[in-house]
Amino acid sequence: MVAASTATVGVTGLAVWSGLALAVYVLGVDFLAQSKKSGSALPFWPTFLFFAPLLLAWLANGEGYRSVACVLSLLLGLWIFLCLRYSFGAPSRNIGHTINGLTAGMVLADFLAVGPESLWLGVFFVPFYVAVLVLQRFVPNP
Repeated sequence: MVAASTATVGVTGLAVWSGLALAVYVLGVDFLAQSKKSGSALPFWPTFLFFAPLLLAWLANGEGYRSVACVLSLLLGLWIFLCLRYSFGAPSRNIGHTINGLTAGMVLADFLAVGPESLWLGVFFVPFYVAVLVLQRFVPNP
């Protein structure tokens, strides 16, 4: 919301919805982290929360923006799938690796929120995404 308030048009409905979609994504990561901490069985239902930014991108982007939104959604969806396979598809589960990957995916979800309108901003989001992946090597798993 702070970043949107500095934009030319200020805080719009799309900025609010984008913030809520990212909050739902973060909530999904938190549910997985909590199940890891408690040692309980890993629930599958929080995985549906990761697709809130994809759903918003599909609903909010009309003519002219939909093709870019689809490409960015495909990129985020593929990243989510690749991260989830460490916890749901692998013989030896690595929930920490999944959580780290999904945390980096938050940058991709932010890019999906602004990318269809300002694709050139990818110049900034890609280094942030890589930085999150690299810095996670120095921070212990949640």
